[in-house]
Amino acid sequence: MKKLYPVLLSLCVLASCDQDSTEPRMDYPVTFATKKIINTSAIRMYTSNGEVLNAARARAFASTYSTSYHLEDKETDLDTDQKFILRSESEAELSQRGNVTAFEIVEVDGMLQLTSTEENTILENSGSEYLTELKAAISRYKPLQYDRQTLAPTTGYTYSYKTKDRFYASVKGDELHFGRMIFTLKRPNSHGGFSLVTNGSSNFFEPSGVSRLHAGDTLVVQSFINIAIKE
Repeated sequence: MKKLYPVLLSLCVLASCDQDSTEPRMDYPVTFATKKIINTSAIRMYTSNGEVLNAARARAFASTYSTSYHLEDKETDLDTDQKFILRSESEAELSQRGNVTAFEIVEVDGMLQLTSTEENTILENSGSEYLTELKAAISRYKPLQYDRQTLAPTTGYTYSYKTKDRFYASVKGDELHFGRMIFTLKRPNSHGGFSLVTNGSSNFFEPSGVSRLHAGDTLVVQSFINIAIKE
């Protein structure tokens, strides 16, 4: 048994070395300036019958109603003064257009989830409720919504709720990569025409959510990464 002791000791030393060899810790505070956006998927198109597997048709639809989409894979410079200042492992700030907002940071699925400390109150009516529910359904991470209150019909709104802005990012060397999703929804209205809305959020597309589409709806969606570079 004495011959085993040096081997066991060596194994213990190696295990200790592995545990100590961690990634270099970030020096706080550190500022990342948003500079670029790159698409991570093609434009995808859906109706209530499922996905439309015609790439040309999807691109034509998207380009008709919005200039936000990338018709081909590319990286585009962003004209913005948006900056994220990480104050610590748990605190950050967003600086944009002269405004500074504080955020709290937690780790979710290996990414940084940044949640604003500022609270917003949203009023929903019958016309906007469906869009809010669909947006949540096609988002991997569900929007933060709480304190829902039913409102009197005389207000013109169905209900209100409170929410806070959120961003999802991963650290890639000297860059922060923020998930972004852009979608356009076209749906028929009661006047024989159609309504149209294009929306974006810091999130990731969840394909199972398209099961919420109504008959006559058309949805196009594309996934992106916003790249913020360390200053």
